Amino acid sequence: MIMKFHLLTGLFLCILFKATHPAGAEEPVAASITIPAAHFNAKSTGAAEQSAWNLSQNGQIDCVINFPVSNAFTFIIVARGEPVGGVWPLLRVTLDGRTLFQTGVDSPQWIPYTFNETVSAGLHEMAVAFVNDDYKPPEDRNLHISDLTITAPSADGIPVQLTEKEYRRWHEIKLKQWTQETEKEIERLRKGKLVVWATDTNDAPLIQAVVKITQTRHEFLFGTALCTSMFEEAEPSAEALLYREQVKRLFNHAVTENALKWIDMEPAQNQLNVGALDRMTDWCASNRIPLRGHCLFWGCHYPEWIQSLSNDVVEKCMETRAVAVASRYSRDIGEFDVLNEPLHCPYFSKRFGEGIVKNMFEWTRESNPMSTLYVNEYNILNEGEADAYADFIRTQLKAGAGITGIGVQGHFSGEADPFRIRRALDALAAFERPIKVTEFDCDSTNEATRIQCLQTVYRAAFAHPAVKGILMWGFWEKCHWRPHAALLREDFSNTKLADAYEKLVFKDWWTRAEGQTDPVGRYEGQAFFGEYDVEISYPGFKTCRTNAFLSCKEVAAILTVQLKPGGSRDAAPQEDNPENYNQPVGR
Repeated sequence: MIMKFHLLTGLFLCILFKATHPAGAEEPVAASITIPAAHFNAKSTGAAEQSAWNLSQNGQIDCVINFPVSNAFTFIIVARGEPVGGVWPLLRVTLDGRTLFQTGVDSPQWIPYTFNETVSAGLHEMAVAFVNDDYKPPEDRNLHISDLTITAPSADGIPVQLTEKEYRRWHEIKLKQWTQETEKEIERLRKGKLVVWATDTNDAPLIQAVVKITQTRHEFLFGTALCTSMFEEAEPSAEALLYREQVKRLFNHAVTENALKWIDMEPAQNQLNVGALDRMTDWCASNRIPLRGHCLFWGCHYPEWIQSLSNDVVEKCMETRAVAVASRYSRDIGEFDVLNEPLHCPYFSKRFGEGIVKNMFEWTRESNPMSTLYVNEYNILNEGEADAYADFIRTQLKAGAGITGIGVQGHFSGEADPFRIRRALDALAAFERPIKVTEFDCDSTNEATRIQCLQTVYRAAFAHPAVKGILMWGFWEKCHWRPHAALLREDFSNTKLADAYEKLVFKDWWTRAEGQTDPVGRYEGQAFFGEYDVEISYPGFKTCRTNAFLSCKEVAAILTVQLKPGGSRDAAPQEDNPENYNQPVGR
C-alpha cells in the first residue's frame, strides 16, 4: 500500500512539475497532448509571455481540436492570477460555446486546474476565457494561462490541434456556412406573404393585372442615438434641421444618447433640465420614430450631489426620478434602460445591496406599466461576458426584478466574430425576452474592418429571432463619441461605411417587386415585414395606388382592390379606404 502511494505521488509530482514549468516542459505522455497558451489558434485580447498568455482584460484564447474518438477526457489548465480587492480572476472553459468548467484562479503561482468531460469525435472549438476583469490602481486583475493538457484513456484517442493553415481553412469554411445559414434565417424570420386580389367593380377577377410593390419602411427597428445638441434650441438651426432629415432618411428608431441620463437631466438636486429631451420626444412622435429612454440609473455616471446624502435620502431621490421620468414620458417613450452596465458599474448595488435593482424596476413599472424595461451591458457581443450577464439577469429575475427586455451594447474596435455574437444572443434568448443591440459602433481606423464589423453584427442580429432592433451609438462625425465610427462626415456626406449600411438595410433587406395577377386575379410575393406602396394597373381601368402593412405577427397581409373603368391614372382609388383592404392573417 505504501509503495502504491509513493508511485501515485511520484506520478502526480511529475505531472505537476511539467504543468508548472511551461518554459521547460517535458514531452507529454503517450496519451496526452499539451498546447501552450501562446500556440492557441486565436486570441481576442492579451499578450504572450514566452509560451504562456496574459489575458489582461476580459477575453479568451481559442483552439480547434480534432478528437479522433468519442470518449471521456481529462483536461488540465495551468494558470495563475492577480487579484483586485481580494477577488481573483475567474477562468471559464467552453467547448463549442458550452461552458464545461469554471473556477477562480486564486494564486499568483502556476497551479493546475483539472476537470473531466466526455467529448464526441470530430472537430471542436475550445476556449479559455477571463470574465471578471477589474482595475483599481495599483491593483490590476489579470489571468495568465500557461497551457492546456488533454489526456485520453488510450494512445489511439489522443486529440490533435489544427495547424494554423488547417485552422484558417476551417474558419473560412465555417464562415461561409454561417453566411449561408444567416441568409436563410433572415428569409425565414423577416419575410412574409403579401397578397393582392384585383377585381373590377362587379368583383370579377382581373387577369394579368400589373402589380408593383415598393417598400417604404421596415417593421424591424434600425435606430441611432440622438445628439442632444441638435434639440437644444427651440428654433433649430439649419444644421440641426439637416441632422434631423438624415435621421429620418437612415433610421426608424432612436434612443436618447445623453438627454435622459440622471447627471444631465438633474445636475443639481430638484433642478430639471428637460428642454432638449422634451423637444426630442415631440419630434420623434411627430415623425413616427419610436424612442427608447437611456438611462434611468448608471453606476458610473450619476450626479455628484447624491454622494453627500444619506442612503435613505438617495433611495427616495431614486424613486422620485424613476416615477417622474416614467410618468412624464409615458406616451412618448415605450422602453427604458432602467439599469445601465450593472456588471461594470455596480455603484448602486454596492451602496444599497442587490435588492435595489428590483426596486428600480418596480418604481418604473408602477408609473409606466406599458413600457418595456431593459437592463443594458457591454462586452457581451465582443468580449465574451455573455455568461456573466446571463448569471446577473437570472439572479435578478429570481429575486423578482421586473426585467422585460435585454440590451446588449456593441462597442467594437476591430473585426466582429459572428460565432461569438450568435452564442451570446443564444444564451440571452433563453430568458424569452426581447433583445436589442442598443449601442453599436466600430472604432477601427481601418475602413474595411469597420465595414466587416457592421455587416457581421447587423447580419447576426437580423438573423436572430430574439432580436427586435439594432441601434447605432450615433451616426454623424461631428456628434459622435468615436468619430472614426460615424456613418456620415461632418458635411453629412456618406462614408463607405454608410454605403455598406444603406446597401444592407435599403437594398439587400428591402423589397421592390413587380408581377401579374394569376387566372383568379391573385398576386402573391414574399416581402420583408414593413410598410408598402402598392400600385395595380390594368388596360381600360384607372390605376389604383394604395398601401399595405406586412407584420411579423401575421402569416400574410391580404389586399383586395377594385379597379374602376377608365383610362386615366388616379392618385388613389376613388371612394376606397386602403386600410379596409389590408387584411392581416394571424399566425
